[in-house]
Amino acid sequence: KLVLVDNKSDKIESANAASKLISDDKVTAIIGALTSTNTMAMTKIAEEAKVPVVAPVATNILVTKRKDYVSRVCFYDDFQGTVEANFAIKELKEKEEIGDFIKERLDRTIKVVNKKKKNKNKKK
Repeated sequence: KLVLVDNKSDKIESANAASKLISDDKVTAIIGALTSTNTMAMTKIAEEAKVPVVAPVATNILVTKRKDYVSRVCFYDDFQGTVEANFAIKELKEKEEIGDFIKERLDRTIKVVNKKKKNKNKKK
């Protein structure tokens, strides 16, 4: 049986969702949440209950660090950064290409940070 719970992209809601899934729904495993912060909010609860968590896109290395019941199916941040840097150095020959490659990733990071700040300010 598949049980869906909306964490509202919030770490407290993610922890509440994990508690509900484990205590009320008696799930045998949890998939998600998507972000690292929300997944980490779930992992302590899941670890204590010995319920496996699979993180599909949570890239922070701390998501799985010292966890017996948490795994990920994507590469973590440091690995992605290293691969991107190696690609830029080896494959992009022109300085302009390297600059565009870095700018694109930096723009994405800035958008994520600004969105998190905006959401945090809404909660106040």
